[in-house]
Amino acid sequence: MSTAPVDLPSFEQAKLRAERVRILCMIVLFAAFSLLGLFRLIVPVEKGPRSTAIAAIAFSVLYLVFEAAMLRAVNRAVACGRIPPRWLGVLHAMLECLYPVAMILALMFLYPSMRFTLLVSPGYAFMLLLIGIAALRVDTLATALIGLFTTAGYGALVACAFFAFPPGVQNPHPSAMYVNLALMLALAGLVAVFMTRQVRQYVLAAVREMEIHRQRDRLVRDLQIASEIQKGLLPRTIPRLKDYDLAASCRPAEQTGGDYYDWQEIGPRRVVISLADVTGHGIGPALVTAACRAYVRATMTHEHAPAVVLRCVNRLLHDDIPPGRFVTFALLDVDADAHEMLLLSAGHGPTLHVRAGDGHLTELGSQCLPLGVVDDQVMDEPVRIRPGPGDFVVLLSDGFLEQHNAAGEPFGMERFRQVLCEHRQDPAQAILEAMEDSVRAFAGDVAQEDDRTAVIIKRIYDRIKSTKE
Repeated sequence: MSTAPVDLPSFEQAKLRAERVRILCMIVLFAAFSLLGLFRLIVPVEKGPRSTAIAAIAFSVLYLVFEAAMLRAVNRAVACGRIPPRWLGVLHAMLECLYPVAMILALMFLYPSMRFTLLVSPGYAFMLLLIGIAALRVDTLATALIGLFTTAGYGALVACAFFAFPPGVQNPHPSAMYVNLALMLALAGLVAVFMTRQVRQYVLAAVREMEIHRQRDRLVRDLQIASEIQKGLLPRTIPRLKDYDLAASCRPAEQTGGDYYDWQEIGPRRVVISLADVTGHGIGPALVTAACRAYVRATMTHEHAPAVVLRCVNRLLHDDIPPGRFVTFALLDVDADAHEMLLLSAGHGPTLHVRAGDGHLTELGSQCLPLGVVDDQVMDEPVRIRPGPGDFVVLLSDGFLEQHNAAGEPFGMERFRQVLCEHRQDPAQAILEAMEDSVRAFAGDVAQEDDRTAVIIKRIYDRIKSTKE
């Protein structure tokens, strides 16, 4: 029964990649020894038997096939998403260690008179290379076993050269030389173990960094998607309310924010505008704003009275959001026929009414607690606003007023009042852009600290109305 491939842990993937590189290095080494044997076969060394070259070629080709099989097994493990058993790696290491030992031992029995020379032949250099390449296994135990087995194998060859054959062959080297060579192998094994530990730490660090980057990229993608969804929840068109000019903007401090604005048309001459500010900014408040918007829209499908809407939404949010979270909320019911607005604010403010004639600005406070704080809201009567021609009302979040500059000063109400007064004769969109430009210029290089959301509804002049008509 076949199983679907699964993703290997990142560290195991890195180990398998390193093992693949190591096996490729071994294949290159065995190929090099095969070519060396072939060269010795074609151009024999003086007094050197041709059969040594044949033995080197035979052993090298045998191990080339073995390493190719191991490479195929590693590639299959990567493709199938399976971690090879550790005993297979240990067995692989032992068999690799056996290659130079077996080749030298076979040549000793074939040519006993050359047994001491074989102890310092290229086979010994292969042992050193084998120990060095073992660091790519990223497995301290396997590297230690390779160093141990290789040193023990060389010691066994030395003992065999001295004691397993009849005397009569003169040793061309000092006896202590073989002890020193064995110690060099042991030292190389210790160095390889140290290198393996270091390589393992580097691989782990690289894997951790890769995972951090991968999680960061995933988070960035998720935030981009959340930001696009949140932007998609904002109104796409401005209501065509006769005698009134509307403009709105929402600029989150991060990719997602805790502010939103919305409006619902209740007939051709009436629109209900809402603006909310959830505590904090980021993905958590963004989820709350989506829920709040859905509750308001669902409630207003069958109920239009601002007080009833707020009580219903408050109960729903109180049951849903965790303690410590709340929503400041403003609802503005605009009746274009009567030129009258009803404002009901749940802890949200200030809402500003600016007169066109003299630039007088009125701050309108809240009529109840923010939504989600208590289950049953007690609220005052809505505030009634009667805008004259050119007057406008501004619903905004506190991100405008609380934005600081490099000196730590907040933008504040006085600066905001001045901007509105200077641009009171402009269309709603121009007033909104002036607000944004003034705050950005004031902040300078200081990053946006909080979400900035605003809705402006302005009663147009009769002359403007007649021009449009």
